[in-house]
Amino acid sequence: MEETPVIELKHNQVDYAEEGKVILETIQEDPPKEKKERNRCQFIKGNGKQCRQTGKESQSGGPIIDGYCRYHRPETILKPN
Repeated sequence: MEETPVIELKHNQVDYAEEGKVILETIQEDPPKEKKERNRCQFIKGNGKQCRQTGKESQSGGPIIDGYCRYHRPETILKPN
């Protein structure tokens, strides 16, 4: 079995041409997309789980203000009707 020399990691693609030449290529990889982080209501329900309201338009809990949705805001903050 013939040994191959160690190739430095500047390249992430190694091909061999028909003549036996080694072709080193660098393929650009897209960085992972950043996810938009949503604030979740920080209220802990009676079963020990966190409220799932995130302030989306399709959710009925309204926007997250001071860490709480409309249903779980402390009484010191006025709740909209």
